Amino acid sequence: MKANSNLSGTVCAKASSAGSGTENKILIHFPSDFTIDSDTSNWTTNTSDLPEGTSAWPGIGSTATLINNKTVIFSSSDITNNSTLYCFNFTGNSSTTGSTGNKNGSIETKSAGNSTIDVSNYGLNILSNDQITITGKIAATASDFTNTVYQLTSAPNDGNFNHDQEIEYQINYGTTLPYTTSITLQASWSEGTIIENSTPSVDALRYVTGSAGKAYNATLPIINTVNRTITWDITSFPANTSNQTVNFKLKTTNDYTGQSRVRFTTSSKLFFADGETTKKDINGYYKYEEEKSTGSTTIVSPTIVPINKPEFKYIEINEINNSSASIITQTIPATTKIIKYGKSISNLDKSASGNLSMLNK
Repeated sequence: MKANSNLSGTVCAKASSAGSGTENKILIHFPSDFTIDSDTSNWTTNTSDLPEGTSAWPGIGSTATLINNKTVIFSSSDITNNSTLYCFNFTGNSSTTGSTGNKNGSIETKSAGNSTIDVSNYGLNILSNDQITITGKIAATASDFTNTVYQLTSAPNDGNFNHDQEIEYQINYGTTLPYTTSITLQASWSEGTIIENSTPSVDALRYVTGSAGKAYNATLPIINTVNRTITWDITSFPANTSNQTVNFKLKTTNDYTGQSRVRFTTSSKLFFADGETTKKDINGYYKYEEEKSTGSTTIVSPTIVPINKPEFKYIEINEINNSSASIITQTIPATTKIIKYGKSISNLDKSASGNLSMLNK
């Protein structure tokens, strides 16, 4: 209870034993520094909203019958069942608690002849304002986050991208949560679907190596070309942080050389501790165009793959343990690889290499 606040409470008791006496009144002895109003009409009782599993105190008077210094007396009927907890609520208008600290009082039942039947002591801890502070965290929901993917590169040919063309995307993300949390942002892209078909069957897009930017707090991307995802694990995303952006690029392939349009989907999703947001999609199209005609001259558009900048088709990590690692990569064209490694990303002081071009891996 708070210091110097209006006085009210709930009294509960069981009969100490059957036949120990016939209750006629109940006395509440308040701590000595409580302010107790002497007008009996200002002390009222009720038996509504009692604790679950209890019974109303039988014959409890609606108002006090006597005030004696720090003792308030109410009329009562006999409580006979020692397995039943009987209760009533009281309110003392113009009466208040005392100062802060531990306080003691007692509850006493008496017979009509004023003989004591039972006495129970109680203790109260009177607190100052704001002495106890309770804090909590409401679990996050998807509506607490924003996540949208945009296509920044326009399709140049009647809404279609040509093959081997880079497309830049941007994810906008944020949160309205009032506390710092960890999130995982993920971009993904689908296989392509030939318009005449219903099932994706074309390797329509590839990740452009080095194109994914850093997310909040310089978080580096994790590229998974096998599962076609880019992931940013942001371990400490501040409260009420919005309009954050991160960019990446994908490139249409020339795996499909037919004349139908191919539809592909690029998506973004945000994961948090208790769930995930709805995946946001944006569709694009490409159409393979190998030749362009100018008058009677036919110009063939070549596919240029710079020798000094091969393209990774996939990177697969099969096994890592304390003494070895098995890593498989495939590039276009086939290349000799050098892998640099170390104990931190800023100290890659070791390397391994091998000419695996014959296997194209």
